[in-house]
Amino acid sequence: MRKRKVRNWLKDKLFDLRRFFKDHWYDLKCWAWYRYSTVKPSSLEGHGWVDRDELMLHCAFQCLVDFVEKEERPNPCENFETYKQLWGTDEVRVNSSISDDFLLSRRQRDLEMLALYNWWKVDYPKLTDTLRNDTYEEINKMFHRLIEIRGYLWT
Repeated sequence: MRKRKVRNWLKDKLFDLRRFFKDHWYDLKCWAWYRYSTVKPSSLEGHGWVDRDELMLHCAFQCLVDFVEKEERPNPCENFETYKQLWGTDEVRVNSSISDDFLLSRRQRDLEMLALYNWWKVDYPKLTDTLRNDTYEEINKMFHRLIEIRGYLWT
């Protein structure tokens, strides 16, 4: 009986020790190589000073760019029927009875993501050449639209 207690205690301590080193190794890898929580806006040039409102805008849109280019490419198709066929043949849709309303809202979300992505990549660089009051209003409107869909930026 006593041997079993000692053996279980030793096994638990070894497991804890192994878990300790594994967690710290993961933390070291994330700190040194895979910086998942670091956002580096590619739209900002150099390493100089940037006002915080501008930095916040660039970081938020960089998260959208990373999501679209690296994680999940939204595919809204041209019409809803094509989109429904694309997502309707999936076993998950059949088994969980996902409604057409859900697919329609997902398609609208994908369209919104691509619209914001295209605005950031194509239209925003043109806007920065001419900074006027209406330019700031348009940038704030697009930033607000991005904030509204931020809950969908996960895979």
